[in-house]
Amino acid sequence: MRTRWRRLARQMASAQSGGPSPRWRGRWLFVLGIVAVLPLAALAAYASWHDQQLERLRTHAQVHTLSMVAAKSAEGFVARTQAMLAALTRERALVGQEPAAARQELADYLAAFPEFAALSAARADGLVYADPQAPPGSPPASIASEPYFQQAMQSGSLSIGILAIEDASGRHIRLVFCQPVRDQAGRLIGTVQALCDPARARALAAPAPMPEGASVVLMDADGTIFLHSGQPAFAGRKVPTAQAALLHDGEGGAQEGPFLGQPSVVATSPVAGTAWRAAVVLPAARALAGWQATLWGLGAAFAVALGVGLFLSVRAASVGEQGWQRQEFLASLVESASVGVAVASGPNSRIEFANPVYRRMAGRPAQELVGRTLRDVLPPLVAEAAEGDIAELYRSGRAMRAREIAIEAGSPPQQSYWDVDYLPLPRPRGRAVLMLAVPVTDRVQARRQAEERAAQLQAVLRAICEVVLVFDAQGRLVFANEAAGRLVGSEITPQAIRQIDSLIGTVELYWPDGRPAGPERRMHRALAGESVTGQEMQYRLAPGQPLRWLRVSWAPVRGSDGRITGAVVTAGDITAQKEAEAERERLLEEIQAAHDNLRTILDRLPDGVLVVDAAQRVSLCNQTVLRYLGHDPTGTPLPELRRRHGFVMGDGRPFPPGQSPIERSLRGETVTGVEARLLHIDGQHYDVLESSAPLYDAEGHVAGAITALSDVTARKQAEAERERLLAEVQAAREELRGIINRLPDGVLVIDPNLRAVLCNDTVRAYLGRDVTGEPVPALWREFHFAAGDGRPFPPGQTPVERALRGETVVGVEVGFEFPGGRHVDALDSAAAVYNPDGTVREVAMVFTDITPLKELDRAKDEFISFAAHELRTPLTALKGHAQILLRRAERAGWAESDQRSLRVIDSQVDRLNDLISRLLDVSRIRLGRLQLSRQPTDLVALARDVAEELQVTTSVHRIRVQAEVPQVVGNWDPSALRQVLTNLIGNAIRYADPGPIDVRVGREGDQAVLRVTDYGPGIPPERQARIFEAFRPGAAAEYRRAGGLGLGLYISRGIVEAHGGRMWVQSQVGVGSTFGFSLPLDGQA
Repeated sequence: MRTRWRRLARQMASAQSGGPSPRWRGRWLFVLGIVAVLPLAALAAYASWHDQQLERLRTHAQVHTLSMVAAKSAEGFVARTQAMLAALTRERALVGQEPAAARQELADYLAAFPEFAALSAARADGLVYADPQAPPGSPPASIASEPYFQQAMQSGSLSIGILAIEDASGRHIRLVFCQPVRDQAGRLIGTVQALCDPARARALAAPAPMPEGASVVLMDADGTIFLHSGQPAFAGRKVPTAQAALLHDGEGGAQEGPFLGQPSVVATSPVAGTAWRAAVVLPAARALAGWQATLWGLGAAFAVALGVGLFLSVRAASVGEQGWQRQEFLASLVESASVGVAVASGPNSRIEFANPVYRRMAGRPAQELVGRTLRDVLPPLVAEAAEGDIAELYRSGRAMRAREIAIEAGSPPQQSYWDVDYLPLPRPRGRAVLMLAVPVTDRVQARRQAEERAAQLQAVLRAICEVVLVFDAQGRLVFANEAAGRLVGSEITPQAIRQIDSLIGTVELYWPDGRPAGPERRMHRALAGESVTGQEMQYRLAPGQPLRWLRVSWAPVRGSDGRITGAVVTAGDITAQKEAEAERERLLEEIQAAHDNLRTILDRLPDGVLVVDAAQRVSLCNQTVLRYLGHDPTGTPLPELRRRHGFVMGDGRPFPPGQSPIERSLRGETVTGVEARLLHIDGQHYDVLESSAPLYDAEGHVAGAITALSDVTARKQAEAERERLLAEVQAAREELRGIINRLPDGVLVIDPNLRAVLCNDTVRAYLGRDVTGEPVPALWREFHFAAGDGRPFPPGQTPVERALRGETVVGVEVGFEFPGGRHVDALDSAAAVYNPDGTVREVAMVFTDITPLKELDRAKDEFISFAAHELRTPLTALKGHAQILLRRAERAGWAESDQRSLRVIDSQVDRLNDLISRLLDVSRIRLGRLQLSRQPTDLVALARDVAEELQVTTSVHRIRVQAEVPQVVGNWDPSALRQVLTNLIGNAIRYADPGPIDVRVGREGDQAVLRVTDYGPGIPPERQARIFEAFRPGAAAEYRRAGGLGLGLYISRGIVEAHGGRMWVQSQVGVGSTFGFSLPLDGQA
């Protein structure tokens, strides 16, 4: 630019010094003047346009900044209101919904917060039960239909609404803050409402300074205005939808256009935590006044330029010099600026200009900056962030700011900090950005020093044993030390701080005289400017807890401008100190009472107390000693006392000289529990235990001795009686042992550790030795102890183990194998012997030898088997002849009565055959001779087959077979299992009420399981235990009524057990019965 101005000046000077003729000279000068004026006018126009754009951007940025400040103020107001309402909802009166107490609480809070016009509390149904401003006796209002109440109850959090109130003075807008209230269990039980006039809230006032004519506007999500600082009458109006574009950021964070009928510059910012938006509105007439003046000036400049062309030809050199001077002035102004200024353009952000401050920030000279990109001259991370900000600026058109950028530059390298603003720089072609860098190193260092001092202070506060709480200006807890953390049992974390803040709201405070301290919290009083030190109060953390003592102090925290920025509250529990003071008073009273009552206490002691001084004279005794001796021995010398009342050893011999307990204590010894005997004056003697100890004076010298005499006369007599009784018990024990030894049954007593403690002669004869002291499990293994059927007992099911669990076991069949192959069958009974505390001391077992009975039973089974076989031959012949006669009778036409008699004979022969078959089965089972013909068998198919066969025998039952799997195949005897199924389903048909009979088949692990369930009368529990027995007592009549022999279940169980399975019954009277059995799937018994 400077070179172009110099070239133009030289040409104008040449035109003035000579050359062409005067006429052509004049024409030349006129043309030259016109040519010179036009660029100058264009330059002036560009400069004016550029200045106007900069002024426009500055105005936009200022309006946007003010909108953010207004939004921040509104955010603080909302947060403070929410904190106040949250504290209020924790008051006991509101949690308990006590109308009178709640009304007083609300009145106290309303006095402490003047920005609120009203406070009220409502129940969950919307009925207002506490309103301090409502006239007494007025009916309660309902807010159930209000949107803010419904939103608070649905969301469980703070809701904010707008109310339009009409009165005689006009229409007014009020804000409603609705905070839910929860009970101790966390359930929503109601709300608290705060009514606020936005125009009276200082936190919602316009930020200062404000441009002339600018206004703050607060609106909700749908554009309804509730505060307009410039036009209060606009409150309640709604921003038209057509103006919605003004509610979004534009260039520099603002937009230009009509707002509520007036051309304006508008910037909006969201209010955090709400759906509000804060807007700053500046009339466009004031914002564009500079641009209109510029346009008028440019028109005038062009008119004058056309009229003074010749004059410019003379003044051209002077004008060029002035332009040069102006450029030099601007350059020197930028060069001397205290902030860094640089211009970058192009997609790579290539630097076109940088002043000394910017060069110092980059740590490079001018020749290394101009023409280079930001990535070439700045650290990589800083350059990358700068390019991102510039890209965002190009995209949105909004100014960007990077705060506290750390850059190391210079030699040696030094770290500095900068705030950098990126502003769009208008150009006819291309894009450019103006970068303004402000050094903030001093600010960062000062802040870090402040943070270090704050950290040191926090460390000191954390180490203090008293609770220290710091609140911000809105009453929110922002700091708590370790002592406060111990209140909630946690380290100081944000969650712990919230717990502490919640706990504070529930603390009940009382003045020292017991009066409630009111609902206001100490920090609220400190925020109001009050300072109190060392106030003693009483408190409790939760209802029902005892009151404790507290020394609390509170004070406001003020900023450098004197405004209150927060509050600090310190509190220390002085309950221990108060208790110590009370304890001291109590101890003094107790000492006085002890001094007054010492004689009474001594007189009431059951033991005798005798005190002897250093001169061996009795100085004190109680009433018990008077009873022992028959007179008061006070003042009597010790030798005289011994002469009159004995004081000899327990066996009647005198103590050796100087060896009595009281004499030894006078030498400094402590003697305990020495048996002695003393005489009453009437000749009666007392046996006592004498204990003595020395008494010392303040200098540690023995000043006397004290002796305690405990009467053990009754104990001595009891010991003699005990010895006599022990002798009698021992004699009775020997007699009982003799009786047990003479019993024919074996008796074995076992302790809880399964070790034999006693056995009689019968057990010794069977086992061949005395097994006292031997472990019983080893004896069972040695003599092959097993159940009556020869199988081992399941774990924990031996009679002795059952008795140790408290059962009484009677008549369990067991078997023993003795050396030489001798087998003994016995009935084993066992019962527990208990200690006084109810625990098992030992178990007594009695064995009754039933070997002869078992042999007789086996002989009976052999006879039944033989008889059954022998009966089958004549029955077969009888069956054949009966059928022949029956056929002849039918052919010959015998009388119907004769044929019926033959049919009866035939059916009874079948019945006898069935009886013989069952008796043979019973004999085979009992003798262990049951033979199985195993082959692969499908239990599902077999069950369906048997069910179909038996279904035709009944019309009142429906047999349902349910299979969990298609097949259950095992290596079993199908004929034997068919007999089992026929018995179980037949019994269900026989005994069950009309209805369904369910047969379920499935797998359970490695077992096949089948269950038959009927819904009949059920089986009583006492019959279930013996239902699988053969020939059980009392069952004959029942079987005759049912038409059976009572052997089906016994035979069925024998067949199942021969397969290696088991059978069981489950039944409930009135509900039905289920008979089931399981078989191993591998088919191995």
